[in-house]
Amino acid sequence: MAKKTKKRPGSSTGLVRVTKQKAIDGLPGPDGVRIRYALPEEADKVTSLLKTAVGDLETGHLEALAEGQCGMWLLEGLSGARLVEPLVRAAAADDMKSAAAAMSLPLVAQDRDGHLVGLSARPSTQPGPSRSLSMRRVRARAGWRI
Repeated sequence: MAKKTKKRPGSSTGLVRVTKQKAIDGLPGPDGVRIRYALPEEADKVTSLLKTAVGDLETGHLEALAEGQCGMWLLEGLSGARLVEPLVRAAAADDMKSAAAAMSLPLVAQDRDGHLVGLSARPSTQPGPSRSLSMRRVRARAGWRI
């Protein structure tokens, strides 16, 4: 009699639980790219990709990325940290710009050779409708194959 194997719950859905480490290391994307958190030392490359996609850059998030502040609360949230307390402290101190940076998780697409070929980020901290850029849009404006 053949041995039965148990299927893990949720494995047939194709969904992956995103952890802090997976966000940093990256998850597999299309055409062999990895989608991952943009590292502080990549701020110049991220800026270059954003300049390719949009003409009006607001630099608050780019500065926060370079300083290692961008996305920190969300990364900690992936590790189980509660986000209410730091958000309330930021609101009480009227420091919502820093809170916005800490809650923004810039993602980049890295090809097999390690080059950044796309990103998903909100280029402006100004109020208004979301201006998130898809990786497809950035790559298309830069003339890369989609």
